[in-house]
Amino acid sequence: SLSDLIQVQKQTIVRLVSDNEKMILEYDATFKDVEIPQVTAFELYSRGLYIEEKDPRAAIRYFDEALKINPNYTSALTAKGYAYAIFLGDNEKGIVSLMKSLAILYDDQNRRYREIADVISIISMVQLKTGNYDAALVELQHSKELYEKLNLQKTKQYADILQYQGMILSLRYDSEKGLPQLLKSKDIYAELKLNSNEAYASFLSNLGNVYYNNH
Repeated sequence: SLSDLIQVQKQTIVRLVSDNEKMILEYDATFKDVEIPQVTAFELYSRGLYIEEKDPRAAIRYFDEALKINPNYTSALTAKGYAYAIFLGDNEKGIVSLMKSLAILYDDQNRRYREIADVISIISMVQLKTGNYDAALVELQHSKELYEKLNLQKTKQYADILQYQGMILSLRYDSEKGLPQLLKSKDIYAELKLNSNEAYASFLSNLGNVYYNNH
């Protein structure tokens, strides 16, 4: 989902916003004539993330304001695409923002591979939502290869990719090819101690269905 990366960012944003509100409450009226610095793209992006789930349209407005300051702000583009596709169900607008973010990342000489992998993973989620399973598999494989290149196989994001690959292969194409992916993702979840929540229970249910259909 944005990905755990966005969830970590949100947790940081909550703390930053809380600290900012505290500073405002402690504001001394004697400084009312001091020039206030202009808001930064990061601050606008942060405000958008903070309200994204409750009010995605307002969040998108913040992301757009951040992009007016910095049109190449990939985090804002990715968050905007995620909000459109996941929260509002507008897959077309979501893909446009996500692909623009990806294009900028590929043009960046620093090649931020982790961010590239995360964006590709989100694109695959949108492809899944639209029933474009072939395209989703291509994107998932690309993201998987980048995670392996970065030696990030022991992460939830990598396990999620394997799970999505396994489910598509098992339920749409070839269960024998999909089952190993699912079992491998199961092992990673267990190793990361992510095997005692509702999402994991749902995953086990899906895995049971694959076993049932395979026998």
